[in-house]
Amino acid sequence: MRSIQGVIEAPTVAPTEGIYAEQDSELAPGCAGGRSDRAAGPAERREPVDAPAGYRNGHGKPRRLSTMAGTIESRPRVVLPAGIDRCSLTSLQQRLVKTGGRLVKHAAKKGLGNQTVIAADEFTRENPDVGLLEYLYSFLDNSNAIDVGANVGLVSERLLKAGYSVYAFEPYEPVFQTLQHNLGSNKRFHACKFAIGSSDGTMDFHIASDLSGKGKWGDPTLYNSLVDHPMLDDCKFTQTLPVQVRSLESLRRTGEIPQSAGLLKIDTEGFDLEVIRGMGDARYPVVMTEFWDSEHPFGLSGNGKLQDTVAEMKARGYAWHVVIYRVDETSTLSYYLNRDQTVPKSWGNAIFFHDHAVFVRAAGWCESVLPHTISFDSSLTAGGSSP
Repeated sequence: MRSIQGVIEAPTVAPTEGIYAEQDSELAPGCAGGRSDRAAGPAERREPVDAPAGYRNGHGKPRRLSTMAGTIESRPRVVLPAGIDRCSLTSLQQRLVKTGGRLVKHAAKKGLGNQTVIAADEFTRENPDVGLLEYLYSFLDNSNAIDVGANVGLVSERLLKAGYSVYAFEPYEPVFQTLQHNLGSNKRFHACKFAIGSSDGTMDFHIASDLSGKGKWGDPTLYNSLVDHPMLDDCKFTQTLPVQVRSLESLRRTGEIPQSAGLLKIDTEGFDLEVIRGMGDARYPVVMTEFWDSEHPFGLSGNGKLQDTVAEMKARGYAWHVVIYRVDETSTLSYYLNRDQTVPKSWGNAIFFHDHAVFVRAAGWCESVLPHTISFDSSLTAGGSSP
Protein backbone atom coordinates (compact mmCIF):
# COMPACT_ATOMS: atom_id res chain seq x y z
CA MET A 1 0.00 0.00 0.00
CA ARG A 2 1.28 3.43 -0.93
CA SER A 3 1.66 6.21 1.63
CA ILE A 4 0.03 9.38 0.39
CA GLN A 5 1.50 12.50 1.94
CA GLY A 6 -1.11 14.77 3.43
CA VAL A 7 -3.91 12.21 3.51
CA ILE A 8 -3.69 9.06 5.64
CA GLU A 9 -0.71 6.87 6.53
CA ALA A 10 -1.60 3.12 6.64
CA PRO A 11 -5.35 3.79 6.80
CA THR A 12 -7.78 1.54 8.59
CA VAL A 13 -11.33 2.18 9.70
CA ALA A 14 -10.96 2.60 13.44
CA PRO A 15 -13.56 1.32 15.91
CA THR A 16 -16.46 3.70 16.35
CA GLU A 17 -15.76 4.10 20.05
CA GLY A 18 -12.47 5.83 20.52
CA ILE A 19 -10.48 8.90 21.46
CA TYR A 20 -8.99 11.47 19.15
CA ALA A 21 -5.55 12.67 20.24
CA GLU A 22 -3.79 15.58 18.60
CA GLN A 23 0.03 15.37 18.47
CA ASP A 24 2.89 17.61 17.32
CA SER A 25 3.80 17.16 14.62
CA GLU A 26 1.69 9.63 -26.16
CA LEU A 27 0.80 13.25 -26.60
CA ALA A 28 -2.09 14.12 -28.89
CA PRO A 29 -2.84 17.11 -31.17
CA GLY A 30 -4.07 20.07 -29.14
CA CYS A 31 -2.36 18.85 -25.98
CA ALA A 32 0.93 19.67 -24.26
CA GLY A 33 3.15 17.88 -21.74
CA GLY A 34 6.67 17.48 -20.31
CA ARG A 35 8.67 16.84 -17.11
CA SER A 36 9.13 18.53 -13.76
CA ASP A 37 11.18 18.01 -10.59
CA ARG A 38 8.62 19.80 -8.42
CA ALA A 39 8.22 18.09 -5.12
CA ALA A 40 5.96 17.14 -4.17
CA GLY A 41 -4.91 17.87 28.60
CA PRO A 42 -8.56 17.56 27.22
CA ALA A 43 -9.60 20.41 25.00
CA GLU A 44 -12.19 22.82 26.31
CA ARG A 45 -15.47 23.11 24.50
CA ARG A 46 -15.85 26.60 23.05
CA GLU A 47 -18.45 28.51 21.12
CA PRO A 48 -18.08 28.30 17.33
CA VAL A 49 -16.17 31.00 15.51
CA ASP A 50 -17.57 30.97 11.96
CA ALA A 51 -15.63 31.99 8.88
CA PRO A 52 -17.03 34.87 6.82
CA ALA A 53 -19.80 33.84 4.45
CA GLY A 54 -18.78 33.21 0.86
CA TYR A 55 -19.08 30.78 -2.01
CA ARG A 56 -15.49 30.02 -3.03
CA ASN A 57 -15.31 26.64 -4.70
CA GLY A 58 -13.05 24.62 -2.47
CA HIS A 59 -10.15 27.05 -2.13
CA GLY A 60 -11.18 29.22 0.82
CA LYS A 61 -9.03 30.79 3.50
CA PRO A 62 -8.11 28.91 6.68
CA ARG A 63 -10.93 28.89 9.23
CA ARG A 64 -10.91 28.81 13.03
CA LEU A 65 -13.84 26.58 13.80
CA SER A 66 -15.20 24.59 16.71
CA THR A 67 -15.90 20.88 16.82
CA MET A 68 -18.04 19.29 19.49
CA ALA A 69 -15.08 19.26 21.86
CA GLY A 70 -12.81 22.15 21.02
CA THR A 71 -11.67 24.82 18.57
CA ILE A 72 -9.30 23.87 15.76
CA GLU A 73 -8.05 25.38 12.55
CA SER A 74 -9.82 24.50 9.27
CA ARG A 75 -11.80 21.63 10.76
CA PRO A 76 -15.53 22.50 10.57
CA ARG A 77 -17.76 21.54 13.44
CA VAL A 78 -20.08 18.58 13.49
CA VAL A 79 -23.59 19.61 12.53
CA LEU A 80 -26.45 17.17 13.16
CA PRO A 81 -30.17 17.39 12.34
CA ALA A 82 -32.40 18.85 15.03
CA GLY A 83 -33.41 16.41 17.74
CA ILE A 84 -30.30 14.22 17.65
CA ASP A 85 -28.21 14.30 20.81
CA ARG A 86 -24.50 14.25 19.99
CA CYS A 87 -23.62 12.31 23.10
CA SER A 88 -26.17 9.59 22.28
CA LEU A 89 -24.42 8.66 19.04
CA THR A 90 -21.97 5.81 19.46
CA SER A 91 -20.07 6.89 16.35
CA LEU A 92 -19.54 10.34 17.82
CA GLN A 93 -18.52 9.31 21.36
CA GLN A 94 -15.04 10.74 21.04
CA ARG A 95 -13.07 13.56 22.63
CA LEU A 96 -10.15 15.73 21.59
CA VAL A 97 -6.95 15.70 23.65
CA LYS A 98 -4.59 18.48 22.67
CA THR A 99 -0.94 17.48 22.36
CA GLY A 100 0.17 18.98 19.01
CA GLY A 101 -0.53 18.60 15.03
CA ARG A 102 -1.68 15.11 13.94
CA LEU A 103 -4.96 13.42 14.77
CA VAL A 104 -4.76 9.82 16.02
CA LYS A 105 -7.90 7.78 16.64
CA HIS A 106 -7.19 5.08 19.23
CA ALA A 107 -9.23 1.98 20.00
CA ALA A 108 -11.22 2.53 23.17
CA LYS A 109 -11.01 -1.09 24.28
CA LYS A 110 -7.72 -2.60 25.34
CA GLY A 111 -6.25 -5.00 22.80
CA LEU A 112 -8.07 -3.77 19.66
CA GLY A 113 -4.99 -1.95 18.41
CA ASN A 114 -6.42 -0.40 15.22
CA GLN A 115 -5.78 3.28 14.68
CA THR A 116 -5.97 5.84 11.91
CA VAL A 117 -3.35 8.57 11.62
CA ILE A 118 -4.53 11.72 9.87
CA ALA A 119 -1.58 13.88 8.78
CA ALA A 120 -3.46 16.32 6.58
CA ASP A 121 -1.94 19.51 5.23
CA GLU A 122 -3.83 22.78 4.85
CA PHE A 123 -5.07 22.06 1.31
CA THR A 124 -6.39 18.62 2.22
CA ARG A 125 -8.19 19.94 5.30
CA GLU A 126 -9.88 22.59 3.15
CA ASN A 127 -10.49 20.18 0.25
CA PRO A 128 -11.09 16.67 1.63
CA ASP A 129 -12.73 15.61 -1.64
CA VAL A 130 -9.36 16.06 -3.37
CA GLY A 131 -7.67 14.27 -0.47
CA LEU A 132 -10.00 11.34 -1.09
CA LEU A 133 -8.97 11.19 -4.76
CA GLU A 134 -5.32 11.14 -3.71
CA TYR A 135 -6.01 8.31 -1.28
CA LEU A 136 -7.89 6.22 -3.86
CA TYR A 137 -4.84 6.09 -6.13
CA SER A 138 -3.63 3.08 -4.13
CA PHE A 139 -6.78 1.08 -4.98
CA LEU A 140 -7.23 1.82 -8.70
CA ASP A 141 -5.79 -0.45 -11.40
CA ASN A 142 -5.49 2.45 -13.85
CA SER A 143 -3.34 5.45 -12.88
CA ASN A 144 -4.64 7.81 -15.59
CA ALA A 145 -6.74 10.74 -14.35
CA ILE A 146 -8.81 13.21 -16.39
CA ASP A 147 -9.22 16.71 -14.93
CA VAL A 148 -12.07 18.58 -16.63
CA GLY A 149 -12.05 22.22 -15.56
CA ALA A 150 -8.44 22.22 -14.41
CA ASN A 151 -8.09 26.01 -14.02
CA VAL A 152 -4.48 26.76 -12.93
CA GLY A 153 -3.83 23.17 -11.84
CA LEU A 154 -4.30 23.05 -8.07
CA VAL A 155 -6.09 19.71 -8.23
CA SER A 156 -3.97 18.38 -11.11
CA GLU A 157 -0.84 19.04 -9.07
CA ARG A 158 -2.18 17.03 -6.15
CA LEU A 159 -3.11 14.16 -8.45
CA LEU A 160 0.36 14.17 -9.98
CA LYS A 161 1.96 14.02 -6.54
CA ALA A 162 -0.28 11.09 -5.64
CA GLY A 163 1.04 9.20 -8.70
CA TYR A 164 -1.58 9.75 -11.39
CA SER A 165 -0.82 10.70 -14.99
CA VAL A 166 -3.11 13.68 -15.62
CA TYR A 167 -4.95 14.79 -18.77
CA ALA A 168 -6.22 18.28 -17.99
CA PHE A 169 -8.69 20.51 -19.84
CA GLU A 170 -8.92 24.30 -19.55
CA PRO A 171 -10.44 26.37 -22.41
CA TYR A 172 -9.60 29.95 -21.32
CA GLU A 173 -6.30 31.05 -22.88
CA PRO A 174 -4.85 33.15 -19.99
CA VAL A 175 -5.62 30.41 -17.46
CA PHE A 176 -4.37 27.70 -19.81
CA GLN A 177 -1.01 29.49 -20.09
CA THR A 178 -0.75 29.61 -16.28
CA LEU A 179 -1.65 25.92 -16.10
CA GLN A 180 1.10 25.09 -18.58
CA HIS A 181 3.59 27.26 -16.70
CA ASN A 182 2.76 25.53 -13.42
CA LEU A 183 2.77 21.90 -14.55
CA GLY A 184 3.75 21.67 -18.20
CA SER A 185 7.26 20.36 -17.61
CA ASN A 186 5.99 17.23 -15.83
CA LYS A 187 6.15 14.28 -18.24
CA ARG A 188 2.96 12.80 -16.69
CA PHE A 189 0.96 15.97 -17.31
CA HIS A 190 -0.89 16.65 -20.55
CA ALA A 191 -2.90 19.87 -20.98
CA CYS A 192 -5.51 20.50 -23.67
CA LYS A 193 -7.14 23.87 -24.43
CA PHE A 194 -10.67 22.58 -24.89
CA ALA A 195 -13.90 22.80 -22.97
CA ILE A 196 -15.59 19.43 -22.46
CA GLY A 197 -19.29 18.82 -23.14
CA SER A 198 -21.77 16.31 -24.54
CA SER A 199 -20.72 16.83 -28.18
CA ASP A 200 -18.13 18.60 -30.33
CA GLY A 201 -18.70 22.21 -31.37
CA THR A 202 -18.23 25.83 -30.31
CA MET A 203 -19.91 27.53 -27.34
CA ASP A 204 -19.80 30.85 -25.52
CA PHE A 205 -17.61 30.77 -22.42
CA HIS A 206 -18.71 33.19 -19.69
CA ILE A 207 -15.85 35.02 -17.94
CA ALA A 208 -16.35 36.01 -14.29
CA SER A 209 -15.02 39.20 -12.69
CA ASP A 210 -14.61 40.23 -9.06
CA LEU A 211 -16.55 43.51 -8.71
CA SER A 212 -16.00 43.90 -4.97
CA GLY A 213 -13.11 46.32 -5.41
CA LYS A 214 -11.14 44.54 -2.69
CA GLY A 215 -10.33 41.14 -4.14
CA LYS A 216 -13.03 39.40 -2.11
CA TRP A 217 -13.34 36.51 -4.55
CA GLY A 218 -9.65 35.88 -5.09
CA ASP A 219 -9.20 34.41 -8.55
CA PRO A 220 -12.57 34.93 -10.30
CA THR A 221 -11.57 32.62 -13.17
CA LEU A 222 -12.57 29.77 -10.82
CA TYR A 223 -16.17 30.72 -11.68
CA ASN A 224 -15.85 30.82 -15.49
CA SER A 225 -18.54 28.66 -17.05
CA LEU A 226 -20.27 27.52 -20.23
CA VAL A 227 -23.54 28.11 -18.33
CA ASP A 228 -24.95 31.61 -17.85
CA HIS A 229 -26.22 30.82 -14.34
CA PRO A 230 -27.08 33.27 -11.52
CA MET A 231 -24.07 34.89 -9.89
CA LEU A 232 -23.46 37.20 -6.91
CA ASP A 233 -23.80 40.97 -6.53
CA ASP A 234 -20.03 41.48 -6.54
CA CYS A 235 -18.95 38.52 -8.69
CA LYS A 236 -20.56 38.39 -12.12
CA PHE A 237 -20.03 37.30 -15.70
CA THR A 238 -18.74 40.35 -17.58
CA GLN A 239 -17.82 38.96 -21.02
CA THR A 240 -18.17 35.93 -23.25
CA LEU A 241 -15.67 34.27 -25.56
CA PRO A 242 -16.19 31.46 -28.08
CA VAL A 243 -14.33 28.27 -27.14
CA GLN A 244 -13.91 24.86 -28.74
CA VAL A 245 -15.90 22.10 -27.04
CA ARG A 246 -15.10 18.40 -27.32
CA SER A 247 -16.70 15.32 -25.81
CA LEU A 248 -14.71 12.70 -23.93
CA GLU A 249 -16.09 10.11 -26.34
CA SER A 250 -14.70 12.07 -29.31
CA LEU A 251 -11.30 12.49 -27.66
CA ARG A 252 -11.09 8.77 -26.94
CA ARG A 253 -12.07 7.92 -30.51
CA THR A 254 -9.29 10.09 -31.95
CA GLY A 255 -6.69 8.92 -29.43
CA GLU A 256 -6.28 12.34 -27.83
CA ILE A 257 -6.90 10.85 -24.40
CA PRO A 258 -6.33 7.24 -23.24
CA GLN A 259 -9.04 4.67 -23.88
CA SER A 260 -9.33 4.14 -20.13
CA ALA A 261 -8.64 6.07 -16.94
CA GLY A 262 -9.06 5.32 -13.26
CA LEU A 263 -10.42 8.74 -12.35
CA LEU A 264 -12.54 11.47 -13.92
CA LYS A 265 -12.77 14.75 -12.00
CA ILE A 266 -15.28 17.33 -13.31
CA ASP A 267 -15.59 20.94 -12.14
CA THR A 268 -17.19 23.04 -14.87
CA GLU A 269 -19.35 25.40 -12.80
CA GLY A 270 -22.75 24.03 -13.77
CA PHE A 271 -21.93 22.07 -16.95
CA ASP A 272 -20.89 18.77 -15.29
CA LEU A 273 -23.96 16.84 -16.41
CA GLU A 274 -23.18 17.59 -20.07
CA VAL A 275 -19.64 16.30 -19.56
CA ILE A 276 -21.05 13.03 -18.21
CA ARG A 277 -23.45 12.75 -21.15
CA GLY A 278 -20.45 12.99 -23.47
CA MET A 279 -18.63 10.04 -21.85
CA GLY A 280 -20.01 7.57 -24.39
CA ASP A 281 -19.60 3.98 -23.25
CA ALA A 282 -16.57 4.73 -21.04
CA ARG A 283 -16.93 3.59 -17.43
CA TYR A 284 -14.33 5.36 -15.33
CA PRO A 285 -14.05 3.62 -11.91
CA VAL A 286 -14.26 6.92 -9.99
CA VAL A 287 -16.07 10.06 -11.18
CA MET A 288 -16.23 13.28 -9.11
CA THR A 289 -18.71 16.02 -10.02
CA GLU A 290 -19.76 19.28 -8.39
CA PHE A 291 -23.31 20.11 -7.29
CA TRP A 292 -25.25 23.11 -5.97
CA ASP A 293 -28.37 23.01 -3.84
CA SER A 294 -31.31 24.91 -5.34
CA GLU A 295 -31.00 27.54 -2.58
CA HIS A 296 -27.31 28.13 -3.25
CA PRO A 297 -26.87 31.37 -5.23
CA PHE A 298 -25.37 29.54 -8.22
CA GLY A 299 -28.11 26.90 -8.24
CA LEU A 300 -31.16 29.17 -8.23
CA SER A 301 -31.92 28.44 -11.90
CA GLY A 302 -31.74 24.68 -11.38
CA ASN A 303 -28.21 24.05 -12.65
CA GLY A 304 -25.93 21.63 -10.85
CA LYS A 305 -28.68 19.60 -9.14
CA LEU A 306 -27.39 16.51 -7.38
CA GLN A 307 -30.60 14.61 -8.12
CA ASP A 308 -30.08 14.93 -11.89
CA THR A 309 -26.47 13.77 -11.66
CA VAL A 310 -27.31 10.78 -9.46
CA ALA A 311 -30.03 9.69 -11.91
CA GLU A 312 -27.66 9.96 -14.87
CA MET A 313 -24.88 8.08 -13.09
CA LYS A 314 -27.16 5.28 -11.89
CA ALA A 315 -28.31 4.79 -15.48
CA ARG A 316 -24.64 4.28 -16.35
CA GLY A 317 -24.11 1.63 -13.70
CA TYR A 318 -22.67 3.77 -10.87
CA ALA A 319 -24.59 2.30 -7.94
CA TRP A 320 -22.71 3.96 -5.06
CA HIS A 321 -21.61 7.49 -4.24
CA VAL A 322 -20.20 9.68 -1.48
CA VAL A 323 -21.35 13.29 -1.05
CA ILE A 324 -18.94 15.77 0.58
CA TYR A 325 -20.70 19.08 1.10
CA ARG A 326 -20.25 22.54 2.57
CA VAL A 327 -22.65 25.20 3.87
CA ASP A 328 -20.60 28.38 3.91
CA GLU A 329 -22.83 30.44 6.21
CA THR A 330 -22.48 27.90 9.03
CA SER A 331 -18.97 26.67 8.14
CA THR A 332 -20.37 23.15 7.82
CA LEU A 333 -18.24 20.46 6.18
CA SER A 334 -19.68 16.94 6.28
CA TYR A 335 -20.46 13.86 4.20
CA TYR A 336 -23.15 11.27 3.59
CA LEU A 337 -23.56 8.18 1.41
CA ASN A 338 -25.88 7.09 -1.42
CA ARG A 339 -28.53 9.80 -1.16
CA ASP A 340 -29.56 12.33 -3.78
CA GLN A 341 -30.80 14.88 -1.24
CA THR A 342 -29.02 18.14 -0.58
CA VAL A 343 -28.87 20.34 2.51
CA PRO A 344 -30.27 23.84 1.88
CA LYS A 345 -27.66 26.30 0.54
CA SER A 346 -25.04 23.58 0.32
CA TRP A 347 -22.56 22.90 -2.44
CA GLY A 348 -19.91 20.28 -2.82
CA ASN A 349 -18.83 17.21 -4.74
CA ALA A 350 -20.35 13.80 -5.32
CA ILE A 351 -17.90 10.96 -5.94
CA PHE A 352 -19.39 8.02 -7.87
CA PHE A 353 -18.11 4.44 -7.93
CA HIS A 354 -18.52 1.59 -10.40
CA ASP A 355 -16.84 -0.92 -8.07
CA HIS A 356 -18.26 -1.57 -4.61
CA ALA A 357 -14.84 -2.46 -3.17
CA VAL A 358 -13.47 0.99 -4.07
CA PHE A 359 -16.60 2.62 -2.65
CA VAL A 360 -16.03 0.79 0.65
CA ARG A 361 -12.47 2.16 0.78
CA ALA A 362 -13.79 5.68 0.16
CA ALA A 363 -16.52 5.35 2.79
CA GLY A 364 -13.94 4.20 5.35
CA TRP A 365 -11.71 7.17 4.55
CA CYS A 366 -14.60 9.59 5.00
CA GLU A 367 -15.57 7.99 8.32
CA SER A 368 -12.05 8.53 9.61
CA VAL A 369 -11.64 12.09 8.37
CA LEU A 370 -15.03 13.86 8.27
CA PRO A 371 -18.10 14.29 10.48
CA HIS A 372 -20.99 12.23 9.15
CA THR A 373 -24.45 13.61 8.45
CA ILE A 374 -26.32 10.87 10.29
CA SER A 375 -29.87 11.37 9.00
CA PHE A 376 -32.00 13.80 7.07
CA ASP A 377 -34.89 15.78 8.45
CA SER A 378 -37.43 16.91 5.87
CA SER A 379 -37.08 20.47 7.09
CA LEU A 380 -33.33 20.40 6.43
CA THR A 381 -33.23 18.89 2.95
CA ALA A 382 -34.14 20.06 -0.50
CA GLY A 383 -35.64 17.50 -2.87
CA GLY A 384 -34.39 14.02 -3.53
CA SER A 385 -35.40 10.63 -2.25
CA SER A 386 -36.01 9.83 1.39
CA PRO A 387 -33.24 8.08 3.37
